[in-house]
Amino acid sequence: MATIGEEVEPALYFIASKESKEEASVEITFSDGIITRLGPLEPFGFGKDTVIISNLHDTDSAAAALYGKEHKLVKLDTEEGIDNAKRNFLENSVVISQSTVKVVGSDTVHLRKLNLDDLNDIIYDPLRLGKMYETKGSASVTHATLVKQLLLGQGTFGQVWLCRDPSHDAPYALKIQYKRELIEQGQASGVIRETRVMRKMHHPFVMGLVHAEQDPRCLYMTMDLVQGGELRQQMRNETRPNLSEPAAKFYAACMLEGLSYMHRREYIYRDLKGENVLLDKDGYCVIVDLGFAKHVPDKTFTFCGTPIFIAPEVLLNKGHDKSADIWSFGVMIYEMLFGTNPFFDYDDHTVDQRTLFKRIVKADFQRPRKQSALDAYAETSDNAKDLMKRLLTVKPKKRLGCMTKADLDIRNHPWFHDIDFGKLYRKELKAPWVPEISDPFDGTNFKAKRAGIKVELKELDEMEQEQFEDFC
Repeated sequence: MATIGEEVEPALYFIASKESKEEASVEITFSDGIITRLGPLEPFGFGKDTVIISNLHDTDSAAAALYGKEHKLVKLDTEEGIDNAKRNFLENSVVISQSTVKVVGSDTVHLRKLNLDDLNDIIYDPLRLGKMYETKGSASVTHATLVKQLLLGQGTFGQVWLCRDPSHDAPYALKIQYKRELIEQGQASGVIRETRVMRKMHHPFVMGLVHAEQDPRCLYMTMDLVQGGELRQQMRNETRPNLSEPAAKFYAACMLEGLSYMHRREYIYRDLKGENVLLDKDGYCVIVDLGFAKHVPDKTFTFCGTPIFIAPEVLLNKGHDKSADIWSFGVMIYEMLFGTNPFFDYDDHTVDQRTLFKRIVKADFQRPRKQSALDAYAETSDNAKDLMKRLLTVKPKKRLGCMTKADLDIRNHPWFHDIDFGKLYRKELKAPWVPEISDPFDGTNFKAKRAGIKVELKELDEMEQEQFEDFC
């Protein structure tokens, strides 16, 4: 089937079980001379080494070449060889065989084959195989070693600072939350759940956790810095009322990629909105603020989220899962394209929450008031309108993305036909807007904020401190 050093099709084979008088087998000889024989039901394949070297140190060719030398990989021990191998793998669907494979015995061997086309229908990029994104930094990056440079955000429970790590001259975002305020608002368990979820996130479009620590007064979460500002600032601002359809499609594809990553691991996000999606230095989306995120193998009944993005099943307390995120995703596409909400007009301040929720549970779309939204609707493609209608379906069982094929149904919708999700995942597509960043510590894409004066908070007693013992 193959010889060492030969270019072959990347594929996985399974030896079918067949009864015979003299059992045949597949003999595999590796470059170090070791010989292995495989019988019925045992798998083998070509391309594993190319996938491994492509995933090493974020596709660092030098590191991959060193790995190739150490493991005696044929033609995969130089940077040039690594670059050629990755290009041939992705563009020509060929890899270099690291073994000689032949059938031994007099019987016919029946094989079942799984090739890249079969995999791409599901994962969209073969380099996802075995990929584990590593977050930057380590436990050595603490709030004591970080130098605050700019206040990025200020909320009910604390602040987010742009910081510099002097030892590596590296930027980070430091989230500081006050324990007393978390306890008074009943959020102590929520912040612990948030750190647990963030530790599991290793994807370029979802915020992960670099380090967590605490002292008697505060909790500290160190994260990678995302410098492009909020997606909401691009969705509508002083210069434009809404996004163009190609721009909305790009950002929607990024969000779908991030949400799908979470959903496959049985995590739901539950607070998708423009303020919770940041843009990185390349203009790609990063989903942040995982305060409502939760591991949900089945369903959950917690009422949470931002009112204008909440799904009907959450309001009706029928139990929800990833379906709630898919609904919010549909609302986000609507807002990006038209500059308004499907159930709440931003210029109509007479609508109360009760009226809003009645509209949501009936999927009662409101005609926009602004002419800009009406013009955008007239210019929007039928495919986009069809997708939003299928996403904003009241019954989760009939909602696109909530059925058997899950996110694949959304990815395969005609609106996304010109999005290559493999290239998107590898960040090879040009973003609609790339932020102007002068240096790694540039925070100009965030609105300047002044740190508020924090009144002296009552110290925690021993029992109150115990509520945070699982934080780190």
